[in-house]
Amino acid sequence: AQVGKNVYQNIISQATDYVYIATPYLIIDYDLTEDIKNAAMRGVDVRIVTPYIPDKKIIQLITRGAYPDLMAVDI
Repeated sequence: AQVGKNVYQNIISQATDYVYIATPYLIIDYDLTEDIKNAAMRGVDVRIVTPYIPDKKIIQLITRGAYPDLMAVDI
């Protein structure tokens, strides 16, 4: 799992144009959240698409828990 996380962090950290993420389950930790926010703050077009109606209520709560930090930098 750590290798996969490192790959995503490298991709996001090296992005210069855009980062588009589409996922039914946005479950991200502090480090990944910070990488995404930093990308947005350096001018990368960051967009995250999640379902409006989830298949699992708990996942919706976890996903929406990440929104305030991301929205603070206009994601």
